Amino acid sequence: MVKAKSKLSPLGLNRQIDYKDLILLRSFTTSYGKILGRSVNRLTKIQQSKLKKAIKHARLLGLFPFVPNKAI
Repeated sequence: MVKAKSKLSPLGLNRQIDYKDLILLRSFTTSYGKILGRSVNRLTKIQQSKLKKAIKHARLLGLFPFVPNKAI
């Protein structure tokens, strides 16, 4: 019997998701500003929730655009 390969998160287990880390947040959004889903990101449920909150927090503070002026 073949065991299924466990999927590892691209962030690792100890990496913090912070609203000030714009490079990290940009890597999990599309060029149009949409937040990518868990199946595309390969994040855990907890990490996806923290990512969503961080992106929305950064948008409200004006650090991260709701809709970019041009494609990133």
